Amino acid sequence: MEWIILFFIGLGLYLFFTLRVGKYKFWKLVGRNPEEAYRYFKNHPEAWMVLDTNQIKDISKHLRNKNPEYKEKWVGPYRLYVPSIGGDIQIYGKKDLYEKEQDKLISLFMDKEKEVLK
Repeated sequence: MEWIILFFIGLGLYLFFTLRVGKYKFWKLVGRNPEEAYRYFKNHPEAWMVLDTNQIKDISKHLRNKNPEYKEKWVGPYRLYVPSIGGDIQIYGKKDLYEKEQDKLISLFMDKEKEVLK
């Protein structure tokens, strides 16, 4: 009986973290290619809000307080360490766009990895 309860707790935690952080494959590729992902996020502000350490305190405060201007439009934060800036960034995805952008970036990274393997 206990193993059934533990199984469902484990399944619930797995689903919670998997769904909360978006597509696992996407974040795995972003983690392997942080510089390219950072540039992509910065070049697509219609879908991504990127905050460096100086901006995090200002914007995150509004998001944590559930400011409708931000909370209704953005999902996140997701964290990423970017070596070129020597620190973490926070990434927010625009609710109606970020999933399509994730698919585009997955395709770009997959094509890049296929080129390297040739």
